[in-house]
Amino acid sequence: MDQETAQLLFKEGAIFILLDVPLGTEFGIDYNCWDVGPKFKGVKMIPPGVHFIYYSYKKWVSLTNHITSDLLTLLHVEGVKISSVTALKSEKSDSLSRAADRLRNSEPVRDVSQECQSIKEAESHLSKLQFAPHTSVQYHTVPRKYPVGASPADVTKYSLDSSYALSTMIESCYDNKELLLLGELQLSFVCFIIGQVYDGFEQWKKLVSVLSTAQRAVITYQNLYMQCIKVLYFQLKEIPEDFFVDILSQQNFLTDTLYEFFLNLNNEEVNDELRKRGAKFKANLTETFKWDFSREPDEYAPVVVETEII
Repeated sequence: MDQETAQLLFKEGAIFILLDVPLGTEFGIDYNCWDVGPKFKGVKMIPPGVHFIYYSYKKWVSLTNHITSDLLTLLHVEGVKISSVTALKSEKSDSLSRAADRLRNSEPVRDVSQECQSIKEAESHLSKLQFAPHTSVQYHTVPRKYPVGASPADVTKYSLDSSYALSTMIESCYDNKELLLLGELQLSFVCFIIGQVYDGFEQWKKLVSVLSTAQRAVITYQNLYMQCIKVLYFQLKEIPEDFFVDILSQQNFLTDTLYEFFLNLNNEEVNDELRKRGAKFKANLTETFKWDFSREPDEYAPVVVETEII
């Protein structure tokens, strides 16, 4: 910037004053960004026009502090651009190639101008769509709750306690680094709440469910659950009260899931610090959202079976 321009901006330019900005806060205007120092008071000599001013905030750190480079490598997110609209890519095909496919599948070849007689037949005329590369996060698949070859009795036992699924996931997906699971929990939540990606919400629900229903794992992975409570606390501060309520049933899946979560934390083998943190979290949710964790969800209620005498 030459001296004449600098003097003009000093006289004519705008001044943006920011006081008491915490040391190290990321501050930016347009394409310029800095980590502020102890003497930062604002920006001067701003030329006329529209400007974009932004800064980082602690809230973002609390929503992403477990998302590490190791996790991003595991999920193959390098170069991924997420979108609220699913990006699909059509395979190259034409009428002749689709007719050839039907011949290979022993289906009669029809004139494409003729009216289709079934949904399956109509779909055969459509282009084959696939997910466009680098447009979605490849989340880990939550394992089933019981091992292969489990007896009927074991299937019942494992279905009531998802500790096997959680332990299997920690071992096979995260190489026994259990806090990476919380990173995926945070990533899926951020992708949904910021990026409006529904797949992120679905993955978040699955991870919350497997963490909440793992009765024995609460004892094995107590540090994981200490950190999990902090993660959920900051996440739930970002959502409206009725966000998780099913419109049709008026049932909140999260209250039912967290009922089990708090029930599992109230175990004599769980250390006092974890139980106290769980109790504070429960009290906070009750006060903030008016959620009632004192009564069992409907699925635990006794069922009256009426028998008809013949």
